[in-house]
Amino acid sequence: NVPTVALFSGANPDDCGPYMHPNRLRVIHSEQFNMMSPEMASIPVQSVVEAVLSLLPIHLPEPVYTQETSTC
Repeated sequence: NVPTVALFSGANPDDCGPYMHPNRLRVIHSEQFNMMSPEMASIPVQSVVEAVLSLLPIHLPEPVYTQETSTC
């Protein structure tokens, strides 16, 4: 159950997977950005970065602050 960003070009994600809970999955399909040329290169880097960042809070534990780690 590793958080996953899946990039698709030409294939239907519903047919190929990944099959996992939607809270841990972001699917980006190239046709969302360019119907005339649905290639992987048509997926903007910013869209991938945003998808990855949206999954980070799920994966990272809450920080624990103690007097030793506090900078105040």
